[in-house]
Amino acid sequence: TPEEEDAEIPIREKTDTYYLDAEGGDNSNDGKSPERAWKSLSKVADIKLLPGDQVLLRRGCTFNEIFLIDDSQGSKKQQITVSTYGSGDKPKIVAPGNSKHAVQIRNCEYITIEDLDIKNHGTDPELRDRMGLNIHLENYGIAHNIEIKGLDIHDLNGRLWKGEGAGVAIRFTLTKGDVINWFDGILIEGCTVRNCTRNGISFSGNHERDHRYPQKNVVIRENLFEGVPGDGI
Repeated sequence: TPEEEDAEIPIREKTDTYYLDAEGGDNSNDGKSPERAWKSLSKVADIKLLPGDQVLLRRGCTFNEIFLIDDSQGSKKQQITVSTYGSGDKPKIVAPGNSKHAVQIRNCEYITIEDLDIKNHGTDPELRDRMGLNIHLENYGIAHNIEIKGLDIHDLNGRLWKGEGAGVAIRFTLTKGDVINWFDGILIEGCTVRNCTRNGISFSGNHERDHRYPQKNVVIRENLFEGVPGDGI
């Protein structure tokens, strides 16, 4: 069972914290302190985060790039955290060009992402499946405890037509393959979604009667939607 598997994961006494600073950082640094912060979010894509690790973006900065976290697993007792440090406005992530997503969390579990400002306003308003935040599983199985808190996702343009690749601020995407994917434990709270075409939050799922593996333990609360012309949730 998941509880038995988690009981076998030892508590990490020494965890890592990585700092990102778009203005004062340098990619030749080790990223292990505010004074030695990395400049680019792309540095995070090269590491596998472990239970208890943190990725902290400096407040007041703007990162004009995609943010990807891939194949990183926390544990029930030590969640991975993506958050902020410093003072000022939430750090901004602005997707460049016609990116499909601004932030993607792929094949991860026991992870919290919080207090970021996300924008994905491409030059092509008809781009299919444009997303702000994409939580993606591909040949993974069950992913536990995804927590999304205090995100501001805004000015996302995409297709307005339902079923034809409409844009969405927060999307949970399951890619079919040899392994059936689903989530057990999703929390979305305190987020704002503004001026997103077409949808606010959407889920793909295994809804076929002979392969029904629904998302479980889903909590969505205290979020604000404005300027969302399609489905809020």
